[in-house]
Amino acid sequence: MADIFFNAVKNKYRFPSKRGNLTTEQLFDLNMESLDEIYSELSARLEAMPKKSLLAPRSDESDELKEKVAVIEAVFAYKMALREKARKAEENRLQKQKLLALLEKKKDAALEGMSEEEILRKLAELDDN
Repeated sequence: MADIFFNAVKNKYRFPSKRGNLTTEQLFDLNMESLDEIYSELSARLEAMPKKSLLAPRSDESDELKEKVAVIEAVFAYKMALREKARKAEENRLQKQKLLALLEKKKDAALEGMSEEEILRKLAELDDN
């Protein structure tokens, strides 16, 4: 994957968008929908290229288009992985919050279950410290 980004930067690839041509670095600032639009346009251009033939070999332009499509796919996959990581982190945060609340309830229930003597003994221990 590093090779496609190296080639994209080295060859100064530009990607068509509604805001004009974008650099490889700017792709990371786009939302998923914008990346999908660029992907669709590049894929359509690639499909419109003449098919492989011994009499008319594909041009270097088709190789560049393939690499551009690969770059878009890689950026999209990266952003999807980030989105999934954030979703899992939020899920874990909520689970932890629930568990801490349950723990507090258990502690309160344990305190409420103490006898009068146990409560007095605990209070005395706290006063001694």
